[in-house]
Amino acid sequence: MSLKDIINDEEKLRDVARVGFENVDTDKSGYIDIKELGKVMTDISKDLGVDPPTPEDIQEVMTKLDTDKSGNIEFEEFVVLMKDILTSLAKDEENK
Repeated sequence: MSLKDIINDEEKLRDVARVGFENVDTDKSGYIDIKELGKVMTDISKDLGVDPPTPEDIQEVMTKLDTDKSGNIEFEEFVVLMKDILTSLAKDEENK
């Protein structure tokens, strides 16, 4: 299955997003809080060998993703993020 197939199939997109969301939502609260977001951003930066995010970086990402301004990232907000990420990866794949 290609990235485009996942992006264009709402059910598959939600399945992929659910796995990612559950991995980030380590306390299983049903949402991603700023602490969990900071941890995943720090882990990703380590994997990429780049400087860790600052508290300001983490807050900026939280503000962008938290579209309902609840102070947390709910699953529906995470699905939008996953679709954006997969769309970007699919474009990169096409350009190779």
